[in-house]
Amino acid sequence: MSHTLPATLLQGIDLVNTIYGGMSMAAIEQYENETEHVIQIKTPGLGPDNYSIELKDNILYVHNYFTMQEGGEIKKVPYLIRNFNLAYYIDFNNIVAEYEDGALNIILPFNGYKNDSKKDIDIH
Repeated sequence: MSHTLPATLLQGIDLVNTIYGGMSMAAIEQYENETEHVIQIKTPGLGPDNYSIELKDNILYVHNYFTMQEGGEIKKVPYLIRNFNLAYYIDFNNIVAEYEDGALNIILPFNGYKNDSKKDIDIH
């Protein structure tokens, strides 16, 4: 028996559930290390062709869609729209998105202006 059949079946069930009013929630995680901030999005049943990412005015817009065919026409139905305000210390020119193991990873490298130092300010 093929292992792709159960996965395909489950994706179809998830899609039908969504069409008829149910929702599979996207799991969104964020983490960072010394050189970058990462946004990871997992949405059951959707692959890399279902995402679009746009950067405008320091805001990162992430959209995903599921596609369906209706009357011979393929339509994109919005599934998730999420906006992320990006800090000044993100290197906007080197943002990269990768899709791996069912997750969209958006890598936001730092530009060198990030300063994690802390300073207490006296109140006079």
